[in-house]
Amino acid sequence: MRPWRFAFRSALGYGDVAVSETAPTPTTTFYWDFFGPYAERTARHFDVHLQQFLEKNAVAGCQTGVESAGAGHFAAFCVAPLEVADGVERALRPRRKK
Repeated sequence: MRPWRFAFRSALGYGDVAVSETAPTPTTTFYWDFFGPYAERTARHFDVHLQQFLEKNAVAGCQTGVESAGAGHFAAFCVAPLEVADGVERALRPRRKK
């Protein structure tokens, strides 16, 4: 979509304001699940390696992190744009995806 310009005069007397209206980029979320008493530590450690992989291979636009679905379960995740999702999936073989 293209940015729209709206002209109006604010209460402080400033002029035109540019408002950018863009559609969100479609993404795929990949998960690597870990279970047990050391699940959190293992997921956080995996996240570090995941970030290193993305940096080393210049994969842009990905966000990583760790989340928990309950006691004894943690998952490292990667939210990847569709342009790079196929490569991430083939290289890192996630356990599940959304």
